[in-house]
Amino acid sequence: MSYGSIRISSGLLLCGMLLLSSAIGSANAKDSSGPIRIGIVAFLGGAGSVGLPIRNGTQLIVEAINDGTLPPPFKSAGLGGRAVEVIYVDEAGGPTRQTTEFVNLVRQRDVDIVVGYISSGDCAAIGPMAEKLKILTVFATCANSLLEEQNYRYVFQTIALPQPHNIGLARYVASRFPHIKTVASIGPGYAWGYDTTSAFIGSLRVLLPGIQVVDQQWPRLFAGKYGAEISAMTLAHPDIIHSSLWGGDEVACIKQAAARGLFKRSQIAFNSGLHILSVIGSSLPDGTLISELGPHGLFAPDTRIANWFTETYTARYGMADDPISGQYAEALLAVKSAFDKASTTSGGSPTIEQVIDAFEYLEWEGPSGITKMVLGNGHQAISRTAVGVSRFDKAKGRVVLDDIVHYGAECVNPPAGWKSKDWIAASFPGAKCD
Repeated sequence: MSYGSIRISSGLLLCGMLLLSSAIGSANAKDSSGPIRIGIVAFLGGAGSVGLPIRNGTQLIVEAINDGTLPPPFKSAGLGGRAVEVIYVDEAGGPTRQTTEFVNLVRQRDVDIVVGYISSGDCAAIGPMAEKLKILTVFATCANSLLEEQNYRYVFQTIALPQPHNIGLARYVASRFPHIKTVASIGPGYAWGYDTTSAFIGSLRVLLPGIQVVDQQWPRLFAGKYGAEISAMTLAHPDIIHSSLWGGDEVACIKQAAARGLFKRSQIAFNSGLHILSVIGSSLPDGTLISELGPHGLFAPDTRIANWFTETYTARYGMADDPISGQYAEALLAVKSAFDKASTTSGGSPTIEQVIDAFEYLEWEGPSGITKMVLGNGHQAISRTAVGVSRFDKAKGRVVLDDIVHYGAECVNPPAGWKSKDWIAASFPGAKCD
């Protein structure tokens, strides 16, 4: 490196530090009387079916918060008496771009809170920046293990870790297919794919000792074509295939695999499958095992607020609520719950710092039932999970799920103080399963 390049780099570093200082100053000098501005970040296009339901669910919840029409246990309108404004940002572009977008939300668009993110890679990049800028940031969907590794103040994850629903899926497989001997996997080659696959296979090894891994495929995210991977799994001929593909990748792989008869040779288990059911339709072979990140959509409980969300969403948009709309709704209702709790404590409109204090170890009820911030020093949620078997119902014109089994939060989530991978390896000590 030349001295000239060192001087240029130093100048860029100084510029970056000045921008960061400006962003922090902006974050710490908010108007406490105007609306609460929330940045909503998600793949709004080009990633399967997720963009539209996220917008729909967000709009429904924000309007209900502002109008004061949320069902019990929510009572008051607004967030600490302040209305909510939403700014949407497309998550496309990867971690580097999203870090820039996050700073722009703070510096240029003056947001108070950021809610969102689907890619666990983006969440891993955003976490440290949220801490630097001191912006309350709520991860709605990415389900990474960040909060098992880091001690953050400003970052919360209202969806469970990536391991629990894969532990539930492994429990389901072990109970329904106890004689299987071999397993293969296909998942995107980044943190989400690695973490979820490791949790499923690790759990299966505990529940079915002696099971052998015969093939693992790691295509790049948004690859779209899976001919080589399907060929490899066909040759390996496993008893069961675990998939952590999602969105458009999942739809594409299902159609390509079904056309080549893979589903006739091996049992298939998707760890995040509910969100593509309305898109895939009859192309999904009957008998596919389906789980999801949190008990939303077809896995939602029969409660007043869950039924309100489903019925209102269906009536307004003419379609069933998608699980990912429930995940974003859950995050927004967690924010609402934290504001309500902080308002009670403060006796008025709380500061964001007071909301953060209230958010730690929060328990609230949303579309997925009761969610608790138990792990990660009160910053990481636990919730129950479920698994079902797909069947295309010709009379209804859609995929339905049979033989649904629900697993309680304490059955599939590690107790406080345990890391998920260690808890799985130790054979789930302290698990409370019905």
